[in-house]
Amino acid sequence: MRKTVLCVVAGVLVVLVAANSYAVSRDAGILKLAGDDKNTIIELELPNKIKVTITTKGIRFPVGTYIPKSYTIMKRDRSGKVWKMTCGSKLGPVSTFTVEKGETTVLEIAPIIIVKSIRYRSSRGKDGGLTIPIGLSLEGKNGQSYSPSVYMGSRRVPAPQFQILDGNNKVLAQGKFEYG
Repeated sequence: MRKTVLCVVAGVLVVLVAANSYAVSRDAGILKLAGDDKNTIIELELPNKIKVTITTKGIRFPVGTYIPKSYTIMKRDRSGKVWKMTCGSKLGPVSTFTVEKGETTVLEIAPIIIVKSIRYRSSRGKDGGLTIPIGLSLEGKNGQSYSPSVYMGSRRVPAPQFQILDGNNKVLAQGKFEYG
C-alpha cells in the first residue's frame, strides 16, 4: 500500500513538472550571448529598474520585445578580477531585441573596445602656456558608446596617463586624463 502511494505521488510530480516546463516553454525563449567565452557576462538594465544577467550559456526569458536602458559588460581576467564597462547610449545591436516563443535570441555584443581620442579647441592660459584638451571616446565594434569609466570590481580604475612624443621618441609632454 505504501509503495503504491509513493508511486502515485511520484507519477503526479512527474506530470506536474512536465506540465510546468511545457507552460514555461510556451511563454518563453532563450536569451544568450554570442560566442563561447565563459568569462564574459552582460547585465542588461531594462525599464522599471529590472536587471538581467546573461551569459553565453543562455537563460530562459519571457517572450516580448525589449528596449534596454543600458548594459554592462563584465569580464573576468585570469586572476579572477572582474572588469566592468557600461554602455548607456548608442547600444548598437542591443538597442532593441525580441524574444520569441521557443526560439533562441542571440545578442551580438563583442567585448572589443576601440579607444579614440578627441581633440578640442586649444587655448592659451594666463601664463601664455598652450592648453590642448584631449578626450577619450570608447566604442564597441558595432557602434556602441561606452562610459569612459572602467571598473575593476567595485572600484573605478585610475584615469589613464599619456605621453606626446616627437619623431625621435623624445617626450614633448605628458600628463594624466581626468574623469569628468
